Amino acid sequence: MKKSLLCTLLMLTMLSCKQNSYDVVIVGGTPGGIMTAISAARMGKTTLLLERTSHIGGLPANGLGATDIATRGATTGLFLEFVNNIKQKYADKYGEDSQQLKDCSDGYHFEPSMAQDVFDEMIADIREETVKFCYNVTVTTNTERRNVVSGPSKASKEDYKESAPQGAPGEAP
Repeated sequence: MKKSLLCTLLMLTMLSCKQNSYDVVIVGGTPGGIMTAISAARMGKTTLLLERTSHIGGLPANGLGATDIATRGATTGLFLEFVNNIKQKYADKYGEDSQQLKDCSDGYHFEPSMAQDVFDEMIADIREETVKFCYNVTVTTNTERRNVVSGPSKASKEDYKESAPQGAPGEAP
């Protein structure tokens, strides 16, 4: 029953985001959600990413500026691409011999603004092709009373419209 309720909720949300169907629906614009969207897009899948705030990036773009991976040699995939992009941004901005580049610890330590820039750049190439972002969307669960489903509920002034904050990748400010 819960699975069918979730499917109904996601279908209603997708319909209101101006496309009839998506191959992948992601709830949350955290690093995991962003990397899932990038991966799906690179595989040619149409993707809808629902974010409850006005921007994506989660903790790394909002203040958590260090990763705690002790075995860096085990880092692969999109996360390795992310940390390499962080390191390159520091090299480009401050120079190859800068203290900032040394302090970024090969891209594993970073300022939130650097993380946001890297996330934005990583999605810029794929955004218009296959990924749609819906901001300011709150996905809540349906409620069941006496075997009758009421809902889905929503708590968003945007009414699940496809939207982007000013300055979002691919959008004019």
